[in-house]
Amino acid sequence: MNDLVIVGAGGFGRELYEMLWDVYSPAEYRFKGFLAQDDGRLADYGIEFPVLGDPESYQPGSADRLLLAIGQMDVRRRAVA
Repeated sequence: MNDLVIVGAGGFGRELYEMLWDVYSPAEYRFKGFLAQDDGRLADYGIEFPVLGDPESYQPGSADRLLLAIGQMDVRRRAVA
């Protein structure tokens, strides 16, 4: 079983979260949480999954599959560099 982790908890990350099971099979994947510098007010949108840490310092596990959902290009470049 692989763990899906969304990098970004803003609007793009929340939108990707809503589409996860349209693309990924729950039999093969589980959702672990988000990576972000703040929680993006996820609870205000009914999302009860945690922010696991900052994308720049998070150490992924071997089962983690990261989905990039950072809309701001300069922030996205820093996260993947």
